[in-house]
Amino acid sequence: MSRFTKTILVFAVILSFGLSKNVHAKKTYDFKLKDYKGRTVKLSDYKGKYIHVDFSADWCGPCHMQATYIKEVEEELGSKNFVSFTILISNPNKETLKKWRRKYKIKHLLVDPKGKVKKRFIAGGIPANVILKPDLTLAGNWVGAAPSKEIFIRELKRVAPGLFKKKTNKASLEVGSKISTKLDYSIGLVKTYLRTLLNAF
Repeated sequence: MSRFTKTILVFAVILSFGLSKNVHAKKTYDFKLKDYKGRTVKLSDYKGKYIHVDFSADWCGPCHMQATYIKEVEEELGSKNFVSFTILISNPNKETLKKWRRKYKIKHLLVDPKGKVKKRFIAGGIPANVILKPDLTLAGNWVGAAPSKEIFIRELKRVAPGLFKKKTNKASLEVGSKISTKLDYSIGLVKTYLRTLLNAF
């Protein structure tokens, strides 16, 4: 596959951000997966916090882009109220897991080699983002990578306003958020696409 073709594919995946909102029935979510050290991690052990589950793969360019700011988001929101899990579904080997840990400093890096957990959580492509409430029910989800940390947090505010301390009218938040997110996202998308396009030649 040529670098130009890869660039077009990356652009297509990024473009899907915010266009696909998969909403499952009201139910609780849980899983048991191995982390990068081979330890078993159970999602329900983190009940009581807002949980971000990011389904990614090593071959996915936008997944790498999103991984660059996940650690910052987790630190900014605080470990008492929020936790983020990055789950690689591409059956990564030990070296790939070490690379992700070393490069992105992701605290909770798990493996779903056959993508079975992802199929239960959300349909569509990757990166796929699922936000769970403290009771492990679905707050919201979306497919695609936000071009920046700021846009990611804005989307998080839209689907999980209870995570943020300031009480805001949800209806006005959604209207204002959609307008500003579309504008910021469009600008970020153009920058990301141009940067990726230039690197392809």
